[in-house]
Amino acid sequence: QNLKFIDEIFEEIKTNDGLWVVARGLGYYQLVASLLVHYTSAKGLVLVLNLENEEMVDFIPSSRRFTIINSEYSAEQRRRLYLQGGVVFVTVRILVVDLLRKQIPGHVIDGIFVNQAHRIYDTTSEAFVLRLYRDINKTGFIKALSDCPEALSSSGRGSIQNIMKNLYVRKLFLWPRFREKIKSCLLLEPSIVEVETELSPKAKMIHSSVVEIMNICVKELQRITALDISDLSVENGLFKSFHVMVKKQLEPVWHTISAKAKNLVYDLETLREILESLVSYDCVTFYEFVDTLRKKENRPSWIILDQATVLFELSRNRVYSSKRKPPEMAPDAKKRKTEETVSPNTERKAKVLPGFLKDYTYKLELEECPKWHILDEILNEIRECDEGKVLVIVKDETICYQLKQYLNIGGNAFLKNQFRRFTQRYKRNNSMYQNSSRRSRGRRYRGRGRNSNTKVNPKPNRDLGVLGILLEQTEEITPIDEYNGNALDDFDECFGIVDIPYLVVVQPMTRISVLEEINPKYIILYDVDTIAVRHIEVYKNLYPDVTDRVYIIRCRNCIEDQKYLSTIDRENKSYRSLIRYKQRMVIPEEQEGKTQISDAIIDYYDMQNQNTRKAGGNDRVTQKILVDMREFRCKLPGEIYKEGIEVIPLTMEIGDYILSPDICVERKSISDLYGSFKSGRLYQQCKNMVRSYSMPILLIEFEENQTFRIQSARDTPQKYDQNNILSKLALLLHTFPKLRILWSRTPSETVNLFKALKAGQDEPPENNEDLGEAEMTDIYDPIDILRKLPGVTEKNITNILNEVTSLVELSTLSETRMKELIGARNGKALFSYFNKNINI
Repeated sequence: QNLKFIDEIFEEIKTNDGLWVVARGLGYYQLVASLLVHYTSAKGLVLVLNLENEEMVDFIPSSRRFTIINSEYSAEQRRRLYLQGGVVFVTVRILVVDLLRKQIPGHVIDGIFVNQAHRIYDTTSEAFVLRLYRDINKTGFIKALSDCPEALSSSGRGSIQNIMKNLYVRKLFLWPRFREKIKSCLLLEPSIVEVETELSPKAKMIHSSVVEIMNICVKELQRITALDISDLSVENGLFKSFHVMVKKQLEPVWHTISAKAKNLVYDLETLREILESLVSYDCVTFYEFVDTLRKKENRPSWIILDQATVLFELSRNRVYSSKRKPPEMAPDAKKRKTEETVSPNTERKAKVLPGFLKDYTYKLELEECPKWHILDEILNEIRECDEGKVLVIVKDETICYQLKQYLNIGGNAFLKNQFRRFTQRYKRNNSMYQNSSRRSRGRRYRGRGRNSNTKVNPKPNRDLGVLGILLEQTEEITPIDEYNGNALDDFDECFGIVDIPYLVVVQPMTRISVLEEINPKYIILYDVDTIAVRHIEVYKNLYPDVTDRVYIIRCRNCIEDQKYLSTIDRENKSYRSLIRYKQRMVIPEEQEGKTQISDAIIDYYDMQNQNTRKAGGNDRVTQKILVDMREFRCKLPGEIYKEGIEVIPLTMEIGDYILSPDICVERKSISDLYGSFKSGRLYQQCKNMVRSYSMPILLIEFEENQTFRIQSARDTPQKYDQNNILSKLALLLHTFPKLRILWSRTPSETVNLFKALKAGQDEPPENNEDLGEAEMTDIYDPIDILRKLPGVTEKNITNILNEVTSLVELSTLSETRMKELIGARNGKALFSYFNKNINI
């Protein structure tokens, strides 16, 4: 059963090719499921991209089955499945390979459905699939759907113009919530009761401190980058996609900005998570999260701010408080000093508490969430009126578990259990740290200022001592169910019907099927969410007599309230931007790729630009490039294919592109270059290329909108710096003199470089077995293996090389001879390694 506007969109999609942008929460997945069910009876093949079969389980009848193709199927099995037709879910990487290897005849494909079309950038494998599809099939359909207008209204490679170009569509269909056809179908509104609450005074101060820290980080980021970033604001920082949005705007210079600027982007993401956790989670879970940030090794830069101190102290005070004892109650300072200087061998010393535990009193506060009391009041009101089913909609599984415990054992008992578990985890982690450092802490020292018999004892852990005292104030209460934070196989185990017969607590609702299964009489929105509100709106108009009342619990003046209002505002602004674009857009007919004119232009361009070899008469030999399977995530294979060069996908262990039997290319983007140097992977890759090919090439490729420099001038070192990227490249060339480095401004320029390199060269072997033999040639150097053996160091490896000529000969040496060569301890370790029994 669907509303009228859903049926209208369905008919519109059936009769047109194009891109549909549907507002969130208005039956997006029902629409997709209806379309897929419609095409299951088709004789031809319908391919589905960017959609998991599990997402459709709730909407598709069990009698309708789809074909799911993954890596478990061989090439021949996949070919038979393609020829059977119907709706097929297939991973993009497999589909690229099958299209390039001509496993799928073009005439059997009726069309392609593209889900989440806002992700189809020109660098994605999905865009390459659509290009291959249009080359072999000029009549099939391409229907793309998206529910994210914010992404499509942005600038850059994710703009609506580029997305439609990559999709090979010319028509744009917009279905915002404010469209009249949708408004006319959603006239019935449930009786809504908004119940407002507010954060506690301590939580308010925490919220204000975090917002101030975000403001400081935003201003600092603007100052460092010296860019006019219009979207860089605290309001936009409330959204999960904020750091992705900032990185997209900084992408042209991302590799040149300082590490401090990059860390600020990630810090803003962390601060957003803190604000969300403050409103959603209990005080113990929030304190544990914040305390983890304070104690981790790579601490954020904002942790030194005064506002951060307020954040940490108030987070602790929500769990427990400390108060200094009056002077008359505190023990005499002189007496305490005498007790603490007693010899460590006396029994009395072990019983003395540190001063910070003796001079203070500690009390558990365990501040409850303000929404818990509101939920209790609503349930009591419902209990007095009726006993119909109640559906409580929450944000995630953690809150589901918290509410179930609260409703069964009470808020204070639940928080005490949470505190006990936190204390146990804290003790366990502290014990592991002490065990790892016990050797160094208990080491005897020799030299000036230290007695050889004196041991350095660890300082008492303040937090551990305080938690131990507080733990005595709690008693363990058995929870209803234990939740470990992982995915649950059985939903009812923790998130099903609670012992109270009229209450149901569910997971985050993303589909209307949850409402249809439960048919609640009352709905409580514990966490305000745009999608949930619209699902309820659609459900009320589908089933007017089921739901009587909807309660919305809102927290005033906090991230939750601001985020809800900002989400609707951003969506409306994005749709208005897309409407303006649609009014003035002019798209050529050739963009669909169905006309012969576009083919003629491409063929003429290929004839003018393609480098070919003549083999008797006027026969033209097609150029070929072997491409590693992992490279289909980037734009370059598509650019190579566009130039008329045959792309042959293979799984290669050495290099990314094979241009000829002698030329091997390892491609690195700027981000990948830094990561490969850091992990040491690039050294091994270059060593394998140098040993297997006469012309190994390292290609450093920039994107079209990136600044064509590896780093800024201020970061260029005057002398060798082991941490600088230019110094690392110089050292790499010094290590491998045969290695060549190519710098390319864009992927299209890379294709021109490849064509120049292939001039006069033989075509690479298409047989993967030939490549395999070349790859396995001398990859594992005996010297490298020798360096990794136990007991072998840079100082003694020369003695071993002068003594033996192979690893086999080394393994036959006696223990005495090994000790003579590399020392007693190293020789024993090496001999034990070679003579150790392997138990299988």
